[in-house]
Amino acid sequence: MINFNLLKYNKDFVIKNFTKRGFDFDYNLFFSYYYRIRVLRTEVYLLQREHNFMSYLVSNYKDYFLFFSFLIIKIKKLKNIIFDKSAKLKVLDDDFNLFLSNIPNLLHNSVPIGKSASDNLEVRTFLNDNFLFNKDLFKDFESNKSFLDFDLAANISGSGFVILKNDLAELHRAIGNYMLDKHIFLHGYKEIYSPVIVNGKSMYCSGHFPKFHDDQFNILDSDLWLIPTAEVVLTNLVCNSYINHCDLPLKFVSKTLCFRKEKGNYGYLVKGIIRQHQFDKVELVNIVDPNKSYDALDELVFHAESILQDLNLSYRVLSLCGSDIGFTSSKTYDLEVWMPKRKIYLEVSSCSNTETFQSRRLNVKFILKNRNFLPHILNGSGLAIGRILLAIIENYSDSFGNIVIPSVLIKYMNGKKNISY
Repeated sequence: MINFNLLKYNKDFVIKNFTKRGFDFDYNLFFSYYYRIRVLRTEVYLLQREHNFMSYLVSNYKDYFLFFSFLIIKIKKLKNIIFDKSAKLKVLDDDFNLFLSNIPNLLHNSVPIGKSASDNLEVRTFLNDNFLFNKDLFKDFESNKSFLDFDLAANISGSGFVILKNDLAELHRAIGNYMLDKHIFLHGYKEIYSPVIVNGKSMYCSGHFPKFHDDQFNILDSDLWLIPTAEVVLTNLVCNSYINHCDLPLKFVSKTLCFRKEKGNYGYLVKGIIRQHQFDKVELVNIVDPNKSYDALDELVFHAESILQDLNLSYRVLSLCGSDIGFTSSKTYDLEVWMPKRKIYLEVSSCSNTETFQSRRLNVKFILKNRNFLPHILNGSGLAIGRILLAIIENYSDSFGNIVIPSVLIKYMNGKKNISY
């Protein structure tokens, strides 16, 4: 959530910033809400004061029957008026809060200008052409139901799911465990075992509600939701808390199942393995001093990149343009891995600095010299496990019908160096 006074007193700056994002902010509606609420709140306050004064008189004029009766009638009328106006004020407050909750974050001044994903800025690439891909073998692999089965998953759960089996399931698990170990033991993250069901308040505090309310899976007749990412849990670890400045940065990592209603736009590329209703992801969250947050963002991107480099996968880093950047983010870098069979880049990580947008919703502060400040909160995938699995299949298949296991994963595969099919 954006600083209210910034919206109120910096109209030209806000409009210019939102124009870069492609967001049409209705300032007329903003000030209409603001002034109507202020007037109504003042009316309720003055009526409450009058009611309190009348109540005081009643207690002192009980022996004056006519005047006492007049006061009783007046107090009843005031109660009804206060009740009606308070109800109207609550409706206005709720509507205004909903309006404010749908306002995206302000962009950092370094975010590229652009109208679509094609305007994203390529920052750097890491290229490796050591692995040639055999297209025919991939087709055979995809239809090998001893490794993955879309039809069986559809019979059990419906479309948008897959069942991984045997060596492929082991490889999927190995990828996630390797990612966790690297982030914990080399990058200094604290591992969190996260629930995958959260309440609506937690979804709001992380910035997913109300904007993405309709994209989430709800548990029927409850305010419980399946998480779209472990970011929801990791950010809420510090909700309504005060952190000593000396304890910053806080760095959390979690590997969880994630759930989303939409399956994305990649369904035509391969049978749902790229974007499913259910998928595994390693998530990274940093809570940092605002003065160090953009250095921390560079470090977060490096942590995600290092996984791709260890796996010897070609990739590129993009700085997202204003119109392509996420709702809560001030600045975002995407990591896209090269898929040689399809000759496309595929996103496997999105690393963002939300600055104070999430910390304001979470009501988390850090203490420095007896003063309270809002920290900056960063998040990023480290990485999307299913997509990395597919990238390994495409990049590490050889001409003998094997998937060669990347060297860093061999110990996580109980010494296996390839998967034959």
